[in-house]
Amino acid sequence: MSLTNTLSIGQRALANAQVSINTTSNNIANSETEGYQRADAVYDSLGNINSYGNSLGTGADIVAIRANWDRFIEKQFLIALGSLSCSEAQLGYLSQMDSVFNQSEEQGLAAAQDEFLSAWNGLSTYPDSLAEREDLLGEAESLLYGLNSSYSELRDMSASVESEIVDQVNTANELIDSIGLLNEQISANPDNYELVASRDQAIRELDELIGVEVLSYEDGSTKIYTETGHPLVEGEETHHLAVAYDDDTSKTGLFWENGSGGLVDITPMSDESGDAVSGRITGGSIAGLFITRDEHIQPTLDRLDEYAAALIWETNRAHSQGAGLEPHTAVEGTYGVEDQTAALSDSGLDFEDRITSGEFTIHTYDADGNPEASITISIDPSTDSLDDIVSNINASLGGSLTASVNADGELAIEAVGDSSFEFGEDSSGFLAAAGINTFFEGSSAGDIAVNNYVASNPSHLNAGEVGSDGTVASGSNSTAQSINDLLSRDVSIGEGANATSATLTEYLSAIVSDVGAAASTMETRVTCDTAAAQIYAEQQESVSGVNVDEELVNLTRHQQQYEAACQIISVTRDMIDTVLGIV
Repeated sequence: MSLTNTLSIGQRALANAQVSINTTSNNIANSETEGYQRADAVYDSLGNINSYGNSLGTGADIVAIRANWDRFIEKQFLIALGSLSCSEAQLGYLSQMDSVFNQSEEQGLAAAQDEFLSAWNGLSTYPDSLAEREDLLGEAESLLYGLNSSYSELRDMSASVESEIVDQVNTANELIDSIGLLNEQISANPDNYELVASRDQAIRELDELIGVEVLSYEDGSTKIYTETGHPLVEGEETHHLAVAYDDDTSKTGLFWENGSGGLVDITPMSDESGDAVSGRITGGSIAGLFITRDEHIQPTLDRLDEYAAALIWETNRAHSQGAGLEPHTAVEGTYGVEDQTAALSDSGLDFEDRITSGEFTIHTYDADGNPEASITISIDPSTDSLDDIVSNINASLGGSLTASVNADGELAIEAVGDSSFEFGEDSSGFLAAAGINTFFEGSSAGDIAVNNYVASNPSHLNAGEVGSDGTVASGSNSTAQSINDLLSRDVSIGEGANATSATLTEYLSAIVSDVGAAASTMETRVTCDTAAAQIYAEQQESVSGVNVDEELVNLTRHQQQYEAACQIISVTRDMIDTVLGIV
């Protein structure tokens, strides 16, 4: 009995050594495989038996192949990895934004704006110079090119973010399905450590996209939740993410699909104090992309629009009351109404909210350029419509000019015969709001442009103003001086509760510096998040990683184990043969 037992011990030891050699060899072969978890054979004693009053051991058996993996360390690593991935997604685009606004004293938007406004000072010095007007138009085009291109680049970035969000959500859903399938396979074969390692690697990849929390159980099952507690994988059951249009915000959002097919909004969002709103995700690159879109790119676009609107309005407000080198024979507004019978305050004009109760003056001239008549048109934006303005002009100056509304809803004024006209003081802001006698057209950073009427005939670029007697004095430069004063004069920028008072230079510089500060802050955050993730990655690597030198030592040990098992079998067989020979 004891010899047979010894032989069985040797045979099991031989088989165990073979399994251990195979496991160690597999570790060495996968030493460079991402996500691979070092495996060990788990031995367990088979207990003792009684033989002739003696307790004899029966050897050992391999009961499992166990992957080395620390769940606690992994939990901390996933938190750090989700935060890092979110920060990196933001930094990538913030760095691009910073390069768009890369400023220097000689180049950049701020420098171009100052050159443009300073050019009006040159015109005020030589108000009758056509060359100064050409130079000013050149400076204007430089500013507008920088503004339009910066705005366009930011819009392209926003579109790129939207595309990335869709792609990453699709990838996340594929990983969710993959993890659900792996859970099913592991349930059927819980000792398959390679399936477990594949699932852990898939969880890491999912965590990079959307920060997750993992609950692991002794039976090998795993449940995965978003950091807000929404289940993504529960055993074999899965819940997808969706990108859908949100009517409340008028943009796309991230939604979690519940079991009944409903959608729960989990789009990242911050409250007024800058803290994350409860129930919304904060980790992973998908969160980083939404934060980039909603808290970095879009606010910068909005501020550029506010800056451009202020630049347009303040320049046009002064220019619309000025006079150039020659009077007008026909003008058309650059801003149209949606309803020419509606009150100006509700007509659809881009700058309708800037019109106040007041009046503007029109001066007419005969064929020789002599003052002919001056009339004042009163404006009440709460009651007067564009049709009312047209009727009042025609009733007062019907013999010298005619007013009408064109097909685009724009005011058009044309001199009759050889007459001409100029515009005088406007206390209502109507002329600027209608785009009459203005320098700029457009209403945002994306569409701001020099009024084609001025660009095609610089003589209508206004430097002076019409006097009370209807004449434009030689050397008159008050309009040019007024626009040049925008370099240092505070103006209202923005609307409603967001309105602020600042110079155009201060506001533009704040936009640029805020982008740079955000990029710098995010770079620091990425450095910190990287350090945290690296600490946990190294700790996990020390547990699960393959050290080839150590595995070679193990391989030698298992080889010796194999040789010893062979020796046990050989000696035992010799002993059995001896016993049989005696018999």
